Order: sequence, then C-alpha cells, then structure tokens
Amino acid sequence: ENKRVVIKTTTTIIILIVIIIIIIIIIIIIIIIIITIIIIIIIINNNNNNISNMKYNNEIKVLMLDRYHDH
Repeated sequence: ENKRVVIKTTTTIIILIVIIIIIIIIIIIIIIIIITIIIIIIIINNNNNNISNMKYNNEIKVLMLDRYHDH
C-alpha cells in the first residue's frame, strides 16, 4: 500500500513538473514572439519615418529650386 502511494505521488509530482516546464516554455516562446513583433514594428516605423523624411527633404529642395529660379 505504502509503495503504491509513493509511486502515485511521485508520478503526480513528475506530471506537475512536466506541466510547469511546458508552461514555462510556452511563456518564453510567447515573450520571444512579442519581442520580435515589437522589433519588427520599430523597424517598420523607422523605415516609414525615413521615407517620409526623404519625401519632405525632396519637397524642400524643390521649393528652394523654385525660389532660386524666381530670382
């Protein structure tokens, strides 16, 4: 009887440990996914900013050229 109880408790403990490990792994994977998504968003935003900055700079150049031609 005692041996059975010990076996049962050890198996439940092992199962619990496995479940905890799986949960930890899932949490780590989720965190990694979130971090990569944030990094991708930051990179995309930076690229967009650069593109809009380039457009803005070009517009300024065109304006300057127009002024220059007027004189």
